[in-house]
Amino acid sequence: MDYYYKYLKYKRLNLDILNSMNIQLGGEKRYKCLPDEKFNDICQPDDNGLYNSKKSCINDCEGKYINKNLSISIIKHERFKFVGFIKDLMEMGVDVYIVGGNALGLKVLKMIYDKYSGNEFEKYFNRFLEMELIKDWDFSGYTKKDITDEFHVKLDKLAKKHNLVSRAKTFILYQTNKPILTDEKALFEINVQAKDNFSSIELPLTRMKVKINKNNLKYIFMFANSFLDYKTKNKPFDLDLIKHMISRIDVNIMECNKGLIVVNSNTFDTGNLSSQMLNIIDEYKSESKEYKQFLITQIKQPDRILYRLLEKNIPKNKKIYNFIKDNNLSNGKLQWIFDDSAIKGLIKRFLKKLSDNMTKIYKQYNNIDDVIDNIETLYKNVDMCRIINFYEDFGKDGLNLLRDWLIGIYDLIGKDNIKKLNDIIENEKNLSQKEKNCKFIYILYFLDSKGLFK
Repeated sequence: MDYYYKYLKYKRLNLDILNSMNIQLGGEKRYKCLPDEKFNDICQPDDNGLYNSKKSCINDCEGKYINKNLSISIIKHERFKFVGFIKDLMEMGVDVYIVGGNALGLKVLKMIYDKYSGNEFEKYFNRFLEMELIKDWDFSGYTKKDITDEFHVKLDKLAKKHNLVSRAKTFILYQTNKPILTDEKALFEINVQAKDNFSSIELPLTRMKVKINKNNLKYIFMFANSFLDYKTKNKPFDLDLIKHMISRIDVNIMECNKGLIVVNSNTFDTGNLSSQMLNIIDEYKSESKEYKQFLITQIKQPDRILYRLLEKNIPKNKKIYNFIKDNNLSNGKLQWIFDDSAIKGLIKRFLKKLSDNMTKIYKQYNNIDDVIDNIETLYKNVDMCRIINFYEDFGKDGLNLLRDWLIGIYDLIGKDNIKKLNDIIENEKNLSQKEKNCKFIYILYFLDSKGLFK
């Protein structure tokens, strides 16, 4: 009899242990979805729950939680329009990505999560917020084939179906009619293009991508809502949600070396620059084979050098490098971070070379018309108009570079001759005002009127 009581005693003890471990006889522990709770509490044990594991519960309940929160958010209407448009684009075979500064921000956030996913995450996340890397959300769609007029019309009709409007004349860009603004920019926009041209990609730093799929699209809008609420309402982040979402985001980085894009014979892009310009640029490939593509990209739109590189990309590169270093986020050298002092030196030497080349052209020809024609040829397919369009954005360093680049030829032609030549251009009836303003002489005349050469 004693043995029987001992048996009952130990059986009861064993059952108590099993119950304390939440293991049910005849099956695993079950969970129910509670999307109204904080994210960390959305899946709770319940004997009659629909899910036989917490993981399966979270996989299903996260969508309900996100949809519930976004349905009452300030971005609910824009989210509905963009999600519909993006899903239709993907059904058409268009690859859609998040690009630009927010993709970079997500990359840094992912690095924080990979290194500090535990309780220390909050400390490093707060430091991350100080950099203000997450701002407006730029989507890009890539068709993988040329965009015909017929396809453009089809895209416009599709955008209209989702209450999006075109915002550009020379390329395809859509926003809502009255977009939510952040720092005076639309919170969401999407462009559609055939492919990336390497002569349009400034740096790996600025061309990171997150490929969109039906699973991660909801995370992008939840990230957007979370950061917007923090910025406009000072609403705290749900860090469990942030960690969950960033763990499921992959950021693509172009092949790069020392912060510059790596190209090969198939991907190298001349930007249709003149043979004279390409010959000058070719002289720098012995220093680094990546310099050639970099210089093509920069000079093709000179404001990339005089404004974006100096005022945006170099400060951002330095800020991120210091953040990664100070917080021990990487054990090795990051190939997408560039040496800003080396790049500054390269740009200065390159513009000096262009200045010397214009001096050479001036001395080679006796006729001023031939001089101007050959200089115009040198800068073929370089959008010199952007010097005028972005002049007011140039900082001190940019203006100094611009002056050093052009003052040599300005002095050789002379202030009075530049005015006379510009008067001739202004009286040319066969040229539009835009064409007149892109002429090299007019650019010198404009810069002189701004006092650049004093």
